[in-house]
Amino acid sequence: MEEDGIAVVGIGCNFPGGEGLENFWKVLLEGRNCSVPIPKERFDVADWYDKDDNKAGKSRAAKAALIEGFNEFDHKLFGISDSEVEQMDPQHKQLLQCVYRALENAGLPMEKASGSRTGVFFGLMNRDYEQSAAHMHPSVINHWTGTGLAMSIAANRVSYIFNLTGPSLSIDCACSSSLVALHLACQAIKQGDCEMALCGGVSCILEPRVFVALSKAKMISPEGTSKAFSSRADGYGRGEGCGVVLLKPLKQALADHDNIWGIISKTAVNQDGRSVTPITKPSMSQQEELLRRIYSQSDLAMVQYIEAHGTGTPAGDPTEAGSISNAIAKAKPSGSETLRIGSVKSNIGHTESAAGVAGLIKVLLMMKHETIVPSVFYSEDSGSVDAAALNIKIPTEPETWKSSGVRLAGVNNFGFGGTNAHAIVKQHTKLHSTKTCKAMMVSKYFVMSANSLKSLSWMIEDTLEQISAQSEIDLECLVYTSACRRSHMKHKYRKALLTSSLEDLKDQLQSTLTKKTSPSYSDPRLVFVFCGNGVTYHGMCRQLLEHETVFRDKIQEIGEHFLTFSNKTLDIMDYLASEVESRDFSKPDVVQPLLFAIQVGIFTLLRHWGVKPDAVLGHSVGEVAAAHCSGLLSLSEAAKVIYTRSTYQCRVTGGKMLVISNMEVSGVEDILQPYANQVCIAAFNSLQSCTLSGDAGAIVSIHDELKASANGQNLFLRLLDVPAAYHSYMMDPILSELSESIGSLGVNKLEAELFSTVTGKEMAHPDFSTGEYWARNIRDPVYFHHAVSSAAKGKNNVVCVEIGPRRALQRNIQETLGNNTSVLASVLPEKDHETMLSVPSKLFEVGVHVDWDQNYRGCETTPLPFPRYKFDCSERDVIIGAAQKNTPSNHPILCQTGNEGNVFSCNLWSDTSFYLQEHKHNGIPIIPGSFYAELGLSAFMASAKPKVPLNSVQLSVNFQSPFVLAQKAPEMKDEMVVYLRATAVGVDDFEVCGCITDEEEDLTSLAPDKVLENLVDCCEIFRQVVLELKQIQFSNSIRAITYRSSDVTVDYISAGFSISGMTRSFAAEIPNLSFQLIDINSTSVEDIAALGQVLKSYPCKNGTVTAVGKNVKKLKVGDHVVSCYPVVAATEITVPEEVCYKTKRFPFLCKIPCVSYFVLAWEIIHKALPRAKHRLAIISSARDSALVKVLALTSYKSGFTVIVGTQSNGSLVDVSQVDACIILPPFDESVIIKSGNIPGVWNVVVICESQSKCLLAQEASQIVKERVHVQIIQMPIILQKGNLSAQTPHIQHWLKSMKFDRKAFGFESFTFQSVTFKNVNVLPMSVESYFTTSSLAVVALAKDLKGTLSEIPLVQTKKLLFRKRSIYVVAGGLSGLGLETVKFISQRGGGYVVIFSRSKPTSEVQEELNSLEKQCGTCITTMECNVSISEHVKRAIGAIGLRFPGCSIRGVFHSAVVLHDGLIETLNRSLYEKVLKPKVNGALNLHHATLHCQLDYFVCYSSISSFLGNASQTNYAAANTFLDTFCQYRRKKGLPGQSINWGAMNLGLLLNKEHFQRFLEAKGMMVLEVPEVHKSLEQCLVLNRPQQAVCRFHFKNIRYNILSQNAALTMRMSALVEEAFQKSKVEESQSNQKGPVPPKEYVKSLISETIGVDMSELTDDLPLSSLGIDSMQAMTLQNLIFQERGVNVPLVKLLDPNSTISTVADSLNEEETGGQTSGEDGSPRIEDIDDDTTNYFLSSLLI
Repeated sequence: MEEDGIAVVGIGCNFPGGEGLENFWKVLLEGRNCSVPIPKERFDVADWYDKDDNKAGKSRAAKAALIEGFNEFDHKLFGISDSEVEQMDPQHKQLLQCVYRALENAGLPMEKASGSRTGVFFGLMNRDYEQSAAHMHPSVINHWTGTGLAMSIAANRVSYIFNLTGPSLSIDCACSSSLVALHLACQAIKQGDCEMALCGGVSCILEPRVFVALSKAKMISPEGTSKAFSSRADGYGRGEGCGVVLLKPLKQALADHDNIWGIISKTAVNQDGRSVTPITKPSMSQQEELLRRIYSQSDLAMVQYIEAHGTGTPAGDPTEAGSISNAIAKAKPSGSETLRIGSVKSNIGHTESAAGVAGLIKVLLMMKHETIVPSVFYSEDSGSVDAAALNIKIPTEPETWKSSGVRLAGVNNFGFGGTNAHAIVKQHTKLHSTKTCKAMMVSKYFVMSANSLKSLSWMIEDTLEQISAQSEIDLECLVYTSACRRSHMKHKYRKALLTSSLEDLKDQLQSTLTKKTSPSYSDPRLVFVFCGNGVTYHGMCRQLLEHETVFRDKIQEIGEHFLTFSNKTLDIMDYLASEVESRDFSKPDVVQPLLFAIQVGIFTLLRHWGVKPDAVLGHSVGEVAAAHCSGLLSLSEAAKVIYTRSTYQCRVTGGKMLVISNMEVSGVEDILQPYANQVCIAAFNSLQSCTLSGDAGAIVSIHDELKASANGQNLFLRLLDVPAAYHSYMMDPILSELSESIGSLGVNKLEAELFSTVTGKEMAHPDFSTGEYWARNIRDPVYFHHAVSSAAKGKNNVVCVEIGPRRALQRNIQETLGNNTSVLASVLPEKDHETMLSVPSKLFEVGVHVDWDQNYRGCETTPLPFPRYKFDCSERDVIIGAAQKNTPSNHPILCQTGNEGNVFSCNLWSDTSFYLQEHKHNGIPIIPGSFYAELGLSAFMASAKPKVPLNSVQLSVNFQSPFVLAQKAPEMKDEMVVYLRATAVGVDDFEVCGCITDEEEDLTSLAPDKVLENLVDCCEIFRQVVLELKQIQFSNSIRAITYRSSDVTVDYISAGFSISGMTRSFAAEIPNLSFQLIDINSTSVEDIAALGQVLKSYPCKNGTVTAVGKNVKKLKVGDHVVSCYPVVAATEITVPEEVCYKTKRFPFLCKIPCVSYFVLAWEIIHKALPRAKHRLAIISSARDSALVKVLALTSYKSGFTVIVGTQSNGSLVDVSQVDACIILPPFDESVIIKSGNIPGVWNVVVICESQSKCLLAQEASQIVKERVHVQIIQMPIILQKGNLSAQTPHIQHWLKSMKFDRKAFGFESFTFQSVTFKNVNVLPMSVESYFTTSSLAVVALAKDLKGTLSEIPLVQTKKLLFRKRSIYVVAGGLSGLGLETVKFISQRGGGYVVIFSRSKPTSEVQEELNSLEKQCGTCITTMECNVSISEHVKRAIGAIGLRFPGCSIRGVFHSAVVLHDGLIETLNRSLYEKVLKPKVNGALNLHHATLHCQLDYFVCYSSISSFLGNASQTNYAAANTFLDTFCQYRRKKGLPGQSINWGAMNLGLLLNKEHFQRFLEAKGMMVLEVPEVHKSLEQCLVLNRPQQAVCRFHFKNIRYNILSQNAALTMRMSALVEEAFQKSKVEESQSNQKGPVPPKEYVKSLISETIGVDMSELTDDLPLSSLGIDSMQAMTLQNLIFQERGVNVPLVKLLDPNSTISTVADSLNEEETGGQTSGEDGSPRIEDIDDDTTNYFLSSLLI
């Protein structure tokens, strides 16, 4: 055995014939050739194959050896997203799965490989996928394309996914790549670059052009097979596949009990150089040189087999056979066995860059099976080489590999560029050592886990097959392999079966297949809870004493301590093992030590089995064991505490204790007031459970009082059988002595977090370590509820294990953490051993990490090849399909099909033409007319020879009938209304915009289902329109125009009710688009004209500087400025200092800030016109326009003689003898030509408002005289940010030199949108534009308007809201806000409440309603009624009349809700209907059913998300704004109606979810507590407004994080936010007087609190990425830092994998000491937050 050998310990492969080693071996043993016809999924052979070698562009081969499902991949197992895997080379996918197989085969779990210095060396030569990508349409390219194609990423991705830190490289030296990779891997291990190495190769066949190239070189076989060493050899047959081996130093492999496949004894590599010509010809001399260099004399004597390169080429095979013969076969000692050679390529083809590793794996399999397999196609009669003369043998049948010693073989591998490689492989002789398993080990856990449920089921089925197929399986090896040598850490579907035999295991596995397996928790938190007094009993844990040595030894050790303390009077072991029950079991000094011993014994056994808690806590006396098991107190110190505690408590007798459950603890405190000095609360077990302690008589009185109360039958009352009233005043006499006796205790480092039930918090020094603390432990209340809450640290996935002899605290824990919390009992009476054995498996199945290595320590064996993971694969790819479908024309749909080039076809169902389905008429998809024109033009331009300009083409399209894109299309409507408006008119063309709609429809008289259908159709159309505009990056405004659907105009029900909420949500979801909501009252000519004015107006804005960046020098807060700069409209904007004009310096801009006019004037005068100032004509259709005035005056001041002319009937008026002309829009192109013909003109400047007008102007300028210089200025270009920033300083200097005063221009102005509906000014049909208007629109902010402020109504005097003899209906009243409404009505005098709900109340809710009835005297009835169904509502209202005769319905509260959020790309019509139905149908059904009732209230619960606009909730916003407007409609009809837009509440999804609540706070939304909800509801009912919003805002966060991203919301809320923000600044300045915590400590504290990590674990150099911080948590941290420290830490820094606590603290320190660098106002920004994360949480929580 060579000490420095490299062991092969794992193999993974996928070759033709089937994935895995078993299938590969079958192919080899059976001598199968796997060549098959190439299927169409790779490429269409019909287009590429031709048997004529000489035909250009054709392949001579149509077959290859292929693997099935080459592109199938379990991407979710590896954490790869859907979008990434769609553009990922199949070779990368194969490598990842084969690496997993190699690690699994080696018995190396992913979690153990993670972080290791493992190298990755892969051979990879084929670029088929990359070449395919070159043929796809550019639109397919995205940010994953680069990594998906890159050869380097093949190896690097493996290192990344598996977290391997050794060298990582992809190697291309053609067909020898994988064996060269093996050589480099062995070298890297030997020289210490890595401790292990993965090496191999891969090849996948996709690209037909490679076949063509190889065919032209005569390299590949026409038959597609490699006939190695046969006279029939005619080239190699191509094959594909992947193979990976895991290498490890032999010494380490033996130490790790690895299964060693073989030993890589030596490797060598050389090159042919120029020893032969051409470069592709093999060199016998260099092959021989390589073999002679690597083989020693002893190697020559031992070698029995050479796996040849053997490609089946006429030149290559004889050359290789000769070199093997000369260097090895003939050099072997005389009398040696004849050397065998063979080639795996005869089975699976030439797998090129995977060929070397395929040969290596073949050799290793032959060594394992001690069989040499045949070489296909070879026979002695048909050989291309003389085997006998060469002293070699080529097997034709399987033969036993006989050997008197160690088997040794060589593997050849050559590249067609001359790189040769060879490896010598030696068989490993296994030493049959006996197992040294622990004798006391009885428990055998068979463990399986998978990333998907399918994978787990398939694994179970495969394991059953393996067990059934194999006669001899060592159960100990199997369970050890399953637990310790398989990956489990990240798998969410888990099974752990405790088994005793293979038959038992088979039965359990079979049973598991029929049972449901739930996913485990993600990163659960394990808490051990040590119970208190009252749980001990005779015979407890006797089975554990008998069967578990670890448990028994620990009890014996504890007993020795108590024998010492008690002077040998307390024998723990004797008490526990005794058959006779002792009377001493009631004594504290016996029971408490016994409980302590049991708890420590249980903990020790669980730890021995690999179960370690994250946190521990104890209830009362249980704190002692918890303190020891946390690692804080030694066993002797803990035994001292328990002994002293119990001894002193024996001195106190008398009193009683009472447990009360099912009652609010606050209510218990109220009834204790008469017993103030007699009884106290001894333990706060949960919010609904406590323990009382004190005077016996008083306790009995309280017990009897509660039992006789109205709610007595629902209470749990239990008098405890205890010798004394613990945790009461009766403990006072012993406290000082106990404290002194215990004194000060030594402490150790914590091994688990420790929480105190004395303080209810995490341990803080000197807790647990002083006599004073333990005195408090027996006197103070047990704050169990508080300690459990603290131990959970806000996590949902908390798993608790009760440590004690029976279950005691499960209910209290679940009442504190939630009913879904997993609480396991460690021991149950009479089943203590069985229960204990089940704990590790149950914990593993819920996701807790169990250290199985600890459990099986001493039982390590060589791992078995199963259980095997089963990949849950899917085929996701866009590049291959896109490349195959793409055509040379690069047209997304059009495909040239005719050989003559003039026949085209188009695929209307392709992915690229999906938008055609969205072009619908009354829901029927039809092909748009423009599509026909586009196809005709594209087809002609693609086939026209020679090419012609587009403007010379004339196209005629005749429409016979609509082309319907549906199989069964309903009848199409005959009439539609078309609205069109011309937007630009040219000489020969005009541009129009408009819409098509059905006739307006009044929905008021329709049934609710019909109303819903109409609304849903409208919403879906609106969504499709906006989605299309989003995808084309529409740059103009989107106006949603509704008809009589606002609070002012509404008088009938229409689809417009839902549009306003959708529009606000669109604005929030798509900030790059600008939206405007307009409601019109009529469609008269006058009103349409007014609408046109609104649509055409472009207001200018001025503003005040509110904050400046640190580099701003010339402006200060409070300066009035104006600016021309493109930004999103908002009340507060950020612009560069250099583009701001101080109105103090330029007073003429103060009232009318038309800066852009002066920017244009400067551009014309200083850039377009010559320096010589002569006569200048300004030609405009509106000579009195404001722009003309600016140009005329600035030109005059600059030295020009100015003439203002106009055009009329194609002629220029008042223009003659000028040197230069300026032409302003709108103009006819003929004006340019005529201007060029004016006598004396040399320069013409044309101003264009769009690119299309610019193109027309350029065409006209070609006709102008050559001497005339025509310059065209595009307004969009000169108003770009860069141009404005660069030119503004020059413009300011120029304007200053003009010395304009306030009255220089005398512009008229009007307030934008100032007219009210009742006083409409009829506008002329001709609409003024930016270039022609004579008066300028100015936006006047509300605070600047003259007039009185709105009167604020006062809340009226409190009145009786509800009546005793009246009925109030609450729809959706069994949960959340609806249930709180029921409580609200009941508590405020409502006599009868009827709840409509689709389901019956749960037992818990029913108990709560019963209690409410008794407390308030209200009659509460529940009826099963789906309010979205008319019949249900009518029937329920009728039933109310029959059930409560003489009582009338006075109120309806509608709170039904269904959520299904999503971005507009993911929503569809059905999802709009799903969300709208309960609210819309519910409101309409309740409305119709109660029209006969004299209602006081008709209240609809709406949402703040529709009021503000919330991304990913357009359907929910539509539903809620329907309610808002519907209530307005009811009020217009004289009926009561209120909608309340509720904000976030501590109910439902948000109930006690502190992390989500803090996330909302960062977004500016505070949570309303239940009392605030009740108070707000009362105020709303008193005010009785049609619509009211109730929400708590965090104005500072809204100001910085929301308004900056939502321009629409800014316009509506900025004044309110700014006012509140200014008030809060004063408060903040007062609260910041105290000095800040040092940055490093502050960062640690914040992370600990936010992420839920113990402070002790947070070291300075700890990477933040290791804490699993996601984008939502990072945003929360960023906002908290800004709120508390005023510093903005960039989000990218918090998410940077290299960021540590220290680097974040350093950034914090730099910011605080060096000034703000984050932005001009220092505010935190959330632009970089993952939109999906932000939208998801906001939409899910804002209900």
